[in-house]
Amino acid sequence: MRIRFATLGAAALLWAAPVWAQPEDEAPPTEEPEPNPDDDQPEPVAEPKPEPPPEPIAEVSGEAGADADMGKMAPLPKEPGPSGEEPRLAANRAIGDDPDAKGDAFTGTPDWVKLGGYLNAGFGFTYVPQALPRDEITYGFFGRAGLVVEARPYEMWRGKLNIIFDAEALEALTNARLIDSDSDGSLDNILITKRQIPGHIIQDAWVAFEPTDWFYLRAGGMRIPFSLQQQSSNTSTLFPNRSRPNEQFLSGADFGAQAGVEAFDGILLASVGAFAGSSLGLNVGEGAGPINVTGRGVVFSGRVDVNPFGDFPFGEGGPYQRDFRLGVGFGALVRPLTLFDVNTGTEPRSVLDVRMAASLRMSVQGLYLSVEYFRRQQSDSISFRDEVADGAYAQAGFYFPVAGPVGLEPIARVGFVNEDQTFDPRLTGYLSGGINLYPTTDVGKGDGVRFTLQYLGQRRFTEVEEAHGVRAAIRFKF
Repeated sequence: MRIRFATLGAAALLWAAPVWAQPEDEAPPTEEPEPNPDDDQPEPVAEPKPEPPPEPIAEVSGEAGADADMGKMAPLPKEPGPSGEEPRLAANRAIGDDPDAKGDAFTGTPDWVKLGGYLNAGFGFTYVPQALPRDEITYGFFGRAGLVVEARPYEMWRGKLNIIFDAEALEALTNARLIDSDSDGSLDNILITKRQIPGHIIQDAWVAFEPTDWFYLRAGGMRIPFSLQQQSSNTSTLFPNRSRPNEQFLSGADFGAQAGVEAFDGILLASVGAFAGSSLGLNVGEGAGPINVTGRGVVFSGRVDVNPFGDFPFGEGGPYQRDFRLGVGFGALVRPLTLFDVNTGTEPRSVLDVRMAASLRMSVQGLYLSVEYFRRQQSDSISFRDEVADGAYAQAGFYFPVAGPVGLEPIARVGFVNEDQTFDPRLTGYLSGGINLYPTTDVGKGDGVRFTLQYLGQRRFTEVEEAHGVRAAIRFKF
């Protein structure tokens, strides 16, 4: 029996030797059997489908492909869950659920991390006829960059970090001299010299708990969702900058916490929160007494947006929104403040600061329109005279393709701010207009590169002063 097995083994080795001698990249020659009609024919192998384009990087609010800044996250594709479970958001899936998950070949980051950002650069010129000769004509280059990192390392948890680098983020005191103009030995004035220096600003630094696709809890640094433009990202605004009325009533990011609801596929959005209030400013004028005070108090916020015709992202204009959309929103801020004297530490008075915003917007076939109104009413425990200010703006843009991948978008905006109406009214008007040029309209990246040529006008009706400016800028998103 052993001899028989050895003989069979030797025969098998001799038969397989020619096969092993074949080169690695060549298959051994085989004879194709004659087709047998009784056998099942093999099914044709389908050609591999092209992979879908990658998702936009670090997107949160605004049109599809827009940068992420503040606001709600754009709807994410759903994937089927395990057998017997409802589909769940793909972005809420923990990385451990997919053993074959791999990192991004370009950035070297895992799939649950998104890295993006933007670059802004340009040149500006300003002419102020009534100013001093030193300030009558000013011009110069400007630049800003943003870096956004967003991560979903665990199911139902998401974090975001957005840092802005600005060439003129900080104002530094470079020189100070005491002036005794009449040589009597007493101080008459202080001559101060300042200079803008580069720096960085934390725009977003928050963590969110998202147990469902319609409810979230968020804490950290973020923009308070008070107004329409506060919920638009830095790279999804119609103009390079937000409107002056919006910045007058609320500007920048704040630290706090909020709870939000995004129901009925984006038709209803609502949020409530509490914040430190640094983005509101102290706004303690002469009507409330001396200004050498510091305030302490929490800001309570609330915002509701209704989009009856479907989800309406907060991005302004651009090449994406084609279907008809209509949005109505209301926001409110309530800030009870206790003011303390900086020198003595005593409590001289209390202040109640209430701010409201109402917005209306519409978009269809490349046309974008938005109108927003603001009001602030501040009362204190000493003067019993409310300090009232209101403002509003309206803006419009119309995007249309020109040739090939090139698109144009004429833009216009008008607004006003009326401050301190009960004591010393000051009315200021703003007018801006220009055109946006999009050199590419790739799907999901149509606003990745944008050139803007803009006119800026400002008129102080109370002081009868005016200013005119021209700005050329480029924005690049990645």
